[in-house]
Amino acid sequence: MQAYLRKANHKALESGAGWIKEMNLLLPPEVRARLGNHPEIENFDFQLFVSCCPGPRTPEAFIGWLRSLNPGELYERMASTGEAVPPNLGELRDAAADALEDWNTYCFSQVKPEILDGLNREAERVRQLISRLPADELYEQLTNGMALHPKEAGQRVLLIPQHHMRPYNNSSFYPNLAITSYPCDAVLSEADFPPPLLSRMTRALSDDSRLRILHYLRNNPEASFSEIVKHIGISKSTIHYHLVLLRAAGFVKVHVYPRSTQYSLRPSGITALTSQLSSYLQLQQDTEDRLEEKG
Repeated sequence: MQAYLRKANHKALESGAGWIKEMNLLLPPEVRARLGNHPEIENFDFQLFVSCCPGPRTPEAFIGWLRSLNPGELYERMASTGEAVPPNLGELRDAAADALEDWNTYCFSQVKPEILDGLNREAERVRQLISRLPADELYEQLTNGMALHPKEAGQRVLLIPQHHMRPYNNSSFYPNLAITSYPCDAVLSEADFPPPLLSRMTRALSDDSRLRILHYLRNNPEASFSEIVKHIGISKSTIHYHLVLLRAAGFVKVHVYPRSTQYSLRPSGITALTSQLSSYLQLQQDTEDRLEEKG
């Protein structure tokens, strides 16, 4: 639902304009109107409340629990994050619960089973990795280039795989809690199609301005957004779009600080391009086959 509501992100959504049109067909006109009349629900932190839900995580159970919270309980959940509590939190919750109910009825209930199966497989894969990889490395790997600073003792990080908002990471940052829904390719590519990451890489490198950004970051580690805009000399919205694609490809590392965001080149992403392309073209296998023939 958030992928649909955040219209500013539609241009880079990998689900594409076709998915937006499909959702518009599934949603009755009166429901689309209701969603349009409450743009504030775009900023309601569904992820935070899902993480607090004590019961089953089905849509119906979560919506019922969310509606059941009295004003004091709502305040307690938000205040626990250390952030200011909106004065209209009750009204915001009601609008968010209504929107979720509509979305579940008309859209989420139609999600392809293979997408949900893929997300469950990814969640299980990450559970296995938690004990094997350092937390920082795992977070950067799953988000394809994000790093949290400072790394406070006792800080909780919740990672949630998501499919429809690719290539975006959807994050909520609080003093002692970070929640990130990271992009997951839940459905496998067809046999002769390139893997999604390789497609993101080649797309990211197909624009001169994006190449200039990479060149600038090579010589200016942890540059600010304003510094990149000033050097490249194009609009902020276009730079933002370029950085989204470069991060999605794994070429840029995003350093998230409490009050700022900085960008640097991610060398591991650059070197991964060769291995991704070689794997897709089966160059290593061709080399081994030729060696066997000579042998």
